[in-house]
Amino acid sequence: KRYKTFEIKKENFKKITQTDSNKKIAFIDGGNSEILKTANISLQLIRVYYTIYQNNKRIESKKIESFILVNSKKGNNQLSYQTSIFNKELLPSNPEFDIHDNTLSEGRHTVNISKIGETIRRFAELHLAETITDKTDIIVLDGSLQSSVTNEINYFNALYKKAIEQNTIITGLCKSTTLLTEKGNSLTNTLSLLEPKETWYYHPIVESEHQDHQANIFFTKLHSLSKHIFRFEVYKAQSPN
Repeated sequence: KRYKTFEIKKENFKKITQTDSNKKIAFIDGGNSEILKTANISLQLIRVYYTIYQNNKRIESKKIESFILVNSKKGNNQLSYQTSIFNKELLPSNPEFDIHDNTLSEGRHTVNISKIGETIRRFAELHLAETITDKTDIIVLDGSLQSSVTNEINYFNALYKKAIEQNTIITGLCKSTTLLTEKGNSLTNTLSLLEPKETWYYHPIVESEHQDHQANIFFTKLHSLSKHIFRFEVYKAQSPN
């Protein structure tokens, strides 16, 4: 309901053509592992990483990692999860989360304390992207450009602001998608039945009309022999029509 949808048509497939370019492209990813957990404490290791390529050669890379401690705290007659990040290069602030935050909880349950580590890792990936906008021409994030949890949009907005200043294009690549057609079929399977036998991108498919998802959404196959169709997003203010 939050998106404008378009009919799937063969003419919306566009061929990807090779071009010579010396632009730099950076890829960002991260992971987290829980080391210790009780009902009110979670100790996790979070690692984020970027690598920059130019002319198909890696020219720079860096790994940042930190332990984080999450514990429950009572204040103003309500419970929250506070965080302690030991390496401030990962994230300069210590975010705090409402234990009843419905963007993090499942069903009617309170927020699982383990979920906080995943959220901090996502924030750290976005913060890392912001810090390298002056090093690269294009940034590819792991996942979509949709803000889905409380305060995530603040990290996106900071990234977008810096990217515009540095003329760095922000994109996101999703290895899988749960999008369905109106008949309930898998969207990627539907595209695979119509696709040309070459590298391609497909657009338009849906149009986002909300501030928490400022993206132009494409689908693409990056090799003619590949069986994988990726969802690819570009920050809307920087995207071609």
